[in-house]
Amino acid sequence: MKDPTTIKFDTLTAALVLLREAGGEDQTARILDAVRTVRRLEALEKRLRVVAVAECNGYYGPERLRGAPPAWGDAEQADADARTAKLAAKAEAVAHPYGVKLKIGGDPRGSQLRLMTPLSGRYNTWGGAESGWAL
Repeated sequence: MKDPTTIKFDTLTAALVLLREAGGEDQTARILDAVRTVRRLEALEKRLRVVAVAECNGYYGPERLRGAPPAWGDAEQADADARTAKLAAKAEAVAHPYGVKLKIGGDPRGSQLRLMTPLSGRYNTWGGAESGWAL
């Protein structure tokens, strides 16, 4: 059996319909909203990762694609900080309806956005429960 955490969106929707038809309480809208929220957070994590990797590697933007040597100065750092802050604010706004705290940043080789899970204690990182759920 495939890992149930990697199912297709259509498969999840069909399973919810199946449960509803079996007489269960209709939680479809609530669950699908949570899935859409996670997808938005995953997209923001990818954008945060681009900034973090650029900070680590010393290059940023289209100059790198043109083969320019790595460069990182005050202007690039200020731009990266501003982008990170803007993306973090968006992520906080997306997660706000669920009352979930986020951890932003960290090692650029890992997730740049993690859901903190003090109630369930669930985690999917080597850092354990204090690291939360990486997106």
